Amino acid sequence: TVRDDGVLDYDLEQETINFAGLLTVDGTVDMEVRQSPRGGVTLTSKKLRSVAKLSNGQSVDVPIDFELEGRLDPQSIDPNASA
Repeated sequence: TVRDDGVLDYDLEQETINFAGLLTVDGTVDMEVRQSPRGGVTLTSKKLRSVAKLSNGQSVDVPIDFELEGRLDPQSIDPNASA
């Protein structure tokens, strides 16, 4: 979803992690994606949700308390680089 300020709100879903059939963990990260003046993007986590499910069907929220941030900048193409 694009907000009025031009920031993209994005839900990043993690593939299910399966621990030998005994436990699975699913996660979602609410991200903000901002375009930088030089054409790159900055990704910032806003909320992380993770749920562990036991083989007996019991589900438990897994508390996560950290923030993720990354930046992707465009790179020039080197005309001398081999393909």
